[in-house]
Amino acid sequence: MENIVSPRRLLYIDALTVLACFSVVMLHTNSAVFSYRQGQTWHWINVPIEFVFLWAVPVFLMISGATIIGYNKKYDLKTYATHRIKRAVIPFLFWNAFGLVVDIFVFHTVEQGLGARSYLQMLISISSPTLNILWFFMPLFAFYLCAPALSSIPEEKRIRIFTYLILISFITIFLLPNICTVFGLTYNSEIENPMASGFLIYPLLGYVLSRISIPRKIEIGIHAAGFLGLIAMVCGTWLKSSQANSLILFLSDAQSTAVLFMSTSIFLLAKRINRRIETIPSATWLLSRIPPLCLGIYFTHRFFLVIITHYFPGSYLLWWWPLLLGPTIFVISATAARVLQLIPVIKHLI
Repeated sequence: MENIVSPRRLLYIDALTVLACFSVVMLHTNSAVFSYRQGQTWHWINVPIEFVFLWAVPVFLMISGATIIGYNKKYDLKTYATHRIKRAVIPFLFWNAFGLVVDIFVFHTVEQGLGARSYLQMLISISSPTLNILWFFMPLFAFYLCAPALSSIPEEKRIRIFTYLILISFITIFLLPNICTVFGLTYNSEIENPMASGFLIYPLLGYVLSRISIPRKIEIGIHAAGFLGLIAMVCGTWLKSSQANSLILFLSDAQSTAVLFMSTSIFLLAKRINRRIETIPSATWLLSRIPPLCLGIYFTHRFFLVIITHYFPGSYLLWWWPLLLGPTIFVISATAARVLQLIPVIKHLI
């Protein structure tokens, strides 16, 4: 019988929010990984960075599941929908459009005069060069739409039902397809669990893991699987890319078992050190101030990245570039987000 723990807001949730945000910035400053080349920089800097921080979006969705499912204990559906629209949908629509305008008239990465239909298609497909990174809002919004149905399940039954959905999804969406990939077989996806397809397994995992205590031996096994998954992704990418003489990212999809176990491991590790975080005044101080800036960091960091790389062309191939630029962009974006939060109207979009 699982040991259910309190679902109250914990510092490890805020810590994961900040780490996931920082990881996204690191991934975007590591664009050199997509320029395959022989040499130590690509093998020992770019490829490891790409996979060490690959858990960002899955963990962010796990956080969403842990904090949103069960909202009906606090407020009704109308309040929930209003809050989600104001906090996420409207900011997304604004920044998606703003990014396209900047790409057309400032960065000139999108041609002028393409026509309203073409620009509308870019907005719908989130394909403007600067803010195509906002793709993850689509699985997030899909979860928002599922949350009322998931929350309507009686609380005492959620753990069992969600665990069942997670196991079926793991087998049909993660495990079996990955096995077929390894052996060069074509997987029949018709058997995939339709009740927890796409990214939905991650919010379900976040809810369950935030509310139960997992036996230490099982947790150690998950950490081991996460670490082995990381090693497999890095080494597999080295090997397959060398054989093809071009970039082949191995098991890098969010629906790979390697990413699933690594993301779960990160979540459990943060949860385990929660009590230690609570005893560090500087950590609690930072975690009371940085999480409210994370949405603004997501929206603004690519603008700063484009500007900086414009003045330092080719520097992204240097070994120290992502190591220096990632933290720098994070701090600059956090500062910009804080300033924008002081501006009327704009503060509701950041």
